[in-house]
Amino acid sequence: MRRSVTVLFFFAAAVFFAGCSKSKTIDLSHESYSDLAPGYEWAVVKVPYVAFRSGCGYSDTITGHARNGDIFLVKGSRFAEIPVEADENTSKKKTVASSEKILWYEFDKGWLDQNSVTIYDTKLKAQSAAEKIVSN
Repeated sequence: MRRSVTVLFFFAAAVFFAGCSKSKTIDLSHESYSDLAPGYEWAVVKVPYVAFRSGCGYSDTITGHARNGDIFLVKGSRFAEIPVEADENTSKKKTVASSEKILWYEFDKGWLDQNSVTIYDTKLKAQSAAEKIVSN
């Protein structure tokens, strides 16, 4: 009986001290901080395929491509009026009414319109949404 109590004591002590090891490190790198940092916005591409543009317009030069579920850090945004095709009765181009301006988001690769992306306030939310998009 005394032997089993001694063995049990040493086993419990080993488990206790193994749980107190200091081998784990906490990652406080800038990259992990920006995943939750306020003031950043993250975009998830919600269309099958989209082209980045050099400016806020569909006629601007294509600077890159993205696919459904890709995640990008938003660098800026602005509204832009997009010209529409001239109708048969006039040779001048019309512009979209001011209430129908399109919001464009700037990324490292170029600009995307609001219809191509969904915006999230943390990278973790964007990653979760992207996983759901890709799995469907």
